[in-house]
Amino acid sequence: MELLRLTSVNPSHILWLEEVVLAAPAYSWLTEGRAPDPADAPEILRVCPPGIGEDDKFVLAVLEGEELLGCVDLVRGYPDEQTAYLGLLLLKESWQGRGIGSELVQRLIEMAANWGCTAMRLGVIETNLPALHFWTRHGFQQVDSKRIAGFSGDTLVMNRAISCP
Repeated sequence: MELLRLTSVNPSHILWLEEVVLAAPAYSWLTEGRAPDPADAPEILRVCPPGIGEDDKFVLAVLEGEELLGCVDLVRGYPDEQTAYLGLLLLKESWQGRGIGSELVQRLIEMAANWGCTAMRLGVIETNLPALHFWTRHGFQQVDSKRIAGFSGDTLVMNRAISCP
């Protein structure tokens, strides 16, 4: 499995993200109560947490050979320098349930550890029960809850400690 960093200046990268978003409709239905929209793709590349620039935001295509499996949005140093924030891990539905997500979690934890991070944080919309179970199985624990406009439920903030190499 290869991880390829995507940028907004490459039009084919936006098309790849559109392909992933449209091939995972359950995610949009569970988190926002609506069908996926191709306009969601550029948002993945554009939206950054406060104080985070392009150098610390990693939108990655997940590839197996020429096949696009999914995408990841990982931010270095948010909300603090010791934490990596996982904004999105989305696989096409045809690739879900094959262990790829679990393999990705390990790869992303290694990446964050190599940055010197000691924790990984993410948010799960409470209506997305499959994702909540997935992250809990991978050692993430809820530390907070907040309401974010546009989502069908509260965002459950989850953390997991990671060890540096």
